[in-house]
Amino acid sequence: MAVGNSRNSSDMSQSVSFEVLPCNSGAHRLSMDFAHGEERFGAISGPHGCGKSHLLREAAQEAHSNLGASVGLVSASDLDRPSYGFGRPDILIVDDIEANSATPKCRHRLAIELERRVRSGRPTLCAASSAPKRVWSLLPFPRRWRHEEIREPSLEEREGIIRAVARDEDLKLADDVVRAISKLIRGDGRTLRGAIKLLKFACRRETGEISPIRAVGVLDPLIAKDIGFDLRDVVVDCVCQSLSRRERQRDGAFQDQLTTFVLRSEALLAEANVAKYLGITPGQTFRLLRDARERLINDDAYFGRKLEASKRMICRRLGDV
Repeated sequence: MAVGNSRNSSDMSQSVSFEVLPCNSGAHRLSMDFAHGEERFGAISGPHGCGKSHLLREAAQEAHSNLGASVGLVSASDLDRPSYGFGRPDILIVDDIEANSATPKCRHRLAIELERRVRSGRPTLCAASSAPKRVWSLLPFPRRWRHEEIREPSLEEREGIIRAVARDEDLKLADDVVRAISKLIRGDGRTLRGAIKLLKFACRRETGEISPIRAVGVLDPLIAKDIGFDLRDVVVDCVCQSLSRRERQRDGAFQDQLTTFVLRSEALLAEANVAKYLGITPGQTFRLLRDARERLINDDAYFGRKLEASKRMICRRLGDV
């Protein structure tokens, strides 16, 4: 298979499943119709990180396998390479066609290269992050092109994306963890993939399912700060509710130990992060965690019961975010 540049060549070797959802099903059908020779000219548009580049790689592999023709998978920025011509491969797949259209000269050259292919009937598939109207302005003979748009995924579709990425990473996530991630982590598909990779690395020694507390704690740096959610608030509130008023008044250190243990050992929040929130020093945080662990080592049944009650309450709260 002929490939436009080394970057795209390495991308095409990746084996990552694409989750077909209502928001991208039209674009997926177009890419497969193109790859099987049923469409000669296609354009896919959608926001950054929605999977356009993935569809182009998939279409390139399918086209080469099914049609046996030379396939070029390139970026519009390759127009800057003097030795490169869009007319070379039998089948051309161009990513990011608006990237090299910032100046009239670049737009003119892109239009000429694409027009040559349309006039000669040579199959061409393009993708852009622009709005549909902007995409049409970049394509010669617009009526010759079939266009499909990838929409922003719904909450349920984001869950599907997260499950697909988790499968690719061989990471098992419970439904409540998937729901929490989809609600708390904003951003595009790249952000979600980065979140799953971070979670996999942080929990690489885990033998069982990853708890919602652990997942949200590990991904805390990626949680949008303008949604009014703070895991530390949830933990402090749930620990407080798990104890009666008399219990809280009788032993304040007990409550602090429970809170610190959950934030540090269960959620894996940084010591400085926890100390700043609780208004104490990192040294005090360390001692509270040490005392809590000693209670568990010494089979403190009361501490263990309150810890489990607090964790159940926190997990329910995270499920209702």
